[in-house]
Amino acid sequence: MDAEGVIGGPVRGERIADVVARRLAQAILSGQLPPGSRLREETLASNFSVSRTPIREALIVLAASGLAHLEPNRGATVLQLTADDVAEVYHLRAVLESESAALASRRITPEVAGLLVKICDRMGELRAAPAAEQLAADTNFHYTIAEASGSPRLVALIRQVSAIPGDVTDPAHRAALARAVEAAGGLDLLVNNAGTLGASPLPALADYPVDELRTAFEVNVIAPVALTQLLLRPLRVRGGAVLNITSDAAVEAYTGWGGYGAAKAALEQASNVLAAEEQTVRVWWADPGDLRTEMHQRAFPGEDISDRPLPSEVAPGFLRLVSERLPSGRYRAAELLS
Repeated sequence: MDAEGVIGGPVRGERIADVVARRLAQAILSGQLPPGSRLREETLASNFSVSRTPIREALIVLAASGLAHLEPNRGATVLQLTADDVAEVYHLRAVLESESAALASRRITPEVAGLLVKICDRMGELRAAPAAEQLAADTNFHYTIAEASGSPRLVALIRQVSAIPGDVTDPAHRAALARAVEAAGGLDLLVNNAGTLGASPLPALADYPVDELRTAFEVNVIAPVALTQLLLRPLRVRGGAVLNITSDAAVEAYTGWGGYGAAKAALEQASNVLAAEEQTVRVWWADPGDLRTEMHQRAFPGEDISDRPLPSEVAPGFLRLVSERLPSGRYRAAELLS
């Protein structure tokens, strides 16, 4: 299927490339543009009543987001998305928008509050309208709250969050992330959060399968160090930061946690050395504490971990590292939230 006849109408207001990218992304995520659809520059320029330059910029954004495959001088093709890809995008949006709502609640003006009421009323009127109209109103509502937060960086993150699926231990995936950074025009923050628990149930170190131990170090240490090496140059240019997610298992002796703990300890020391070597880039290694995650459940199979907080509950602590640009070093989410 081609994009012709699916997406149309002139673009007015906002930055043209951003609006085109957002509308195309919405069409892809909603299934209006299924996998394999051709996104031709000339057709899209005609449909949106714009030149081909903002269309090219929008397609670069889609490619960096993992939504399309870019073909130089030809356009792009919509890629196949999994349920996990879409879920990751919405999870990240939820974390960022929770923070923007908290900031907006303290900074919002009566005029903006009135505008939000009008948008809500409009959304109520659109209950029977086409999905595209409802989505546009919903997007307007969320972006208005983000703008009210008073944080330009947070607004930019919310507008640009997208998923690039892959395995961080795969050099090809790391290269794809680097290309996405180049396409986006730079990098302000690298968060190394991908990881593996290792063997489960957790064995004693004396019985730890060597292959599982090797995998734990490959995923939890080698991959984030390799990705950081790849992205240090754009981080230096922007005076950015690296946030490595660690664990108290890196500094405490917990029975059964030898493999995972040793890998996280290595990551912490690598972070410590990088912080000493880098003059313009902040390097943080942060312990989120026990969380209600699939990984934590695997560490305690059959146990009820519902009393642990969700990741979104500690995320504001990590956002504080960015917003206040705290010194390089080791942090605990509990301390950042206090």
